[in-house]
Amino acid sequence: MSDPVKEMKARIAELEAAMEHADNKNEALYAKIQSHEANIKLRAEHVERLQAELAKHKWVSVDDRLPEEGQNVLIYGPERNNGVPFSRVWDWKSRNAFNTHWKPISLPTPQDTEGGK
Repeated sequence: MSDPVKEMKARIAELEAAMEHADNKNEALYAKIQSHEANIKLRAEHVERLQAELAKHKWVSVDDRLPEEGQNVLIYGPERNNGVPFSRVWDWKSRNAFNTHWKPISLPTPQDTEGGK
């Protein structure tokens, strides 16, 4: 005949072991979740930096804002230069009905070019 107390103690020991195993798994899963959350945060920050950089290079309507005098810009007008953007230094002559959009450009410095040494 089996001893019910011994069986109950054995079953309790099994359940305690299963609970400990589950706790260990939960801790490991929690650590993974924290790692993934940190990774997501880093990626979100990277996306924000990229979006800010991209915003610097978008076309700006001359109706919204004009560039500063003397600023190097890429100019676009659908009825100008066959619709092909062209670069120039912005000045008062740039303000006309043909130029509809612009975006800033940076020209290479002598240090940027191979012959500038």
